[in-house]
Amino acid sequence: VGQSGKAQVCLDDATAALVFRAVRELLTNVLKHAHVPAATVSLRREGDEMEIDVTDRGVGFDLEAAHASAGHGGFGLFNVREQISGLGGTVEIVSAKKQGTRVSLRMPLKLA
Repeated sequence: VGQSGKAQVCLDDATAALVFRAVRELLTNVLKHAHVPAATVSLRREGDEMEIDVTDRGVGFDLEAAHASAGHGGFGLFNVREQISGLGGTVEIVSAKKQGTRVSLRMPLKLA
């Protein structure tokens, strides 16, 4: 138990590496596709789950078109979803043309 009185969160090395790669891919997507120089990354704990949001105020995109081209090239949104799903987590994507994008990664935590 940490100073805040909450149990400490422990991610094993494989999980931490996967989460790092997923967030890195999302930030790379912002640089490549959103046409904005910045994004916001937030991390929060809700009970026994961790949620990471990557948000930008860029050009946004058509979710249906992205799903249709899933799996073509790179780590990609499709692979982010597959990897997070493998951890028992979920990926939610909210995007609209000219209104930016928010990708939320939510996964269970192991308590130390």
